[in-house]
Amino acid sequence: KLYEKQHISFRLQKRQQMLHIMKVKKWNDFTLNEEISDKDISGNNSIEEDSEKNISEQILKFAKGSLLKKYLGYSVLSLPSSIENAGRGLFVDGRADVGSIVAFFPGQVWPREYVVEKDFETKMLHHFANDDNYELSLRYDDVLIDSRKEALEGHYHNNPWAIAQFANHPPPNKMYNCRPVMCNYMIDGDNDELLKRFVPNTYARKPKFLGPKLIEGDVYMHGLVLLTTRDVCNEELLMNYRLSPKFENPEWYTVCDEEENKKRWGV
Repeated sequence: KLYEKQHISFRLQKRQQMLHIMKVKKWNDFTLNEEISDKDISGNNSIEEDSEKNISEQILKFAKGSLLKKYLGYSVLSLPSSIENAGRGLFVDGRADVGSIVAFFPGQVWPREYVVEKDFETKMLHHFANDDNYELSLRYDDVLIDSRKEALEGHYHNNPWAIAQFANHPPPNKMYNCRPVMCNYMIDGDNDELLKRFVPNTYARKPKFLGPKLIEGDVYMHGLVLLTTRDVCNEELLMNYRLSPKFENPEWYTVCDEEENKKRWGV
């Protein structure tokens, strides 16, 4: 169920979600070692590790990319960024049309009813203090996605697209080419258990019975995906971080869309 202030019918949203997840399954049918595959996509934002295991995982990623590109027309890989001192980045190999899903944000999900609690910020400040790589994402409905390394440990899935946290903010004088879009996984029917394997998220706290879930209905999991804002071809995927103007931002950060930032933060 994809939406971001858009009016798309629920039936169409669900169909788009189902088709995309089934494409992931089709790719996974060609994966010979699921255990290694799952660990390979768990994510690490450091490029300094040069162990034999890391080299093997990089080779496996390129093998995956070849299969993705063969069946979808493009693949998505995490490689050293083209931006100086930016660590790893997210790249598309091939061509993805505007409006294509290119990646999923993995990690723990904090439902809205917990995030908007009066004492949430004070109570959980220590838990969210370490976010040097800006891997905490807040949806428009105040659902929080934690894609930091520690939030990914111990949770494996079969979704090779779950590497959206590697997307970097554009450098000065360059525009973003993708954006985060809310995604609610509506899973029902005969393929429940099969499709759940491709959802790269878990709840940090279960949604409350009398919370938003009561209105939303059969939402299996709240999530976030990266959607292309234009046609992209053999280039790095860049996402507008839209950092809050209420806090001091890092030196490398520049506002690339003033109007969008105003809408996001209501300033």
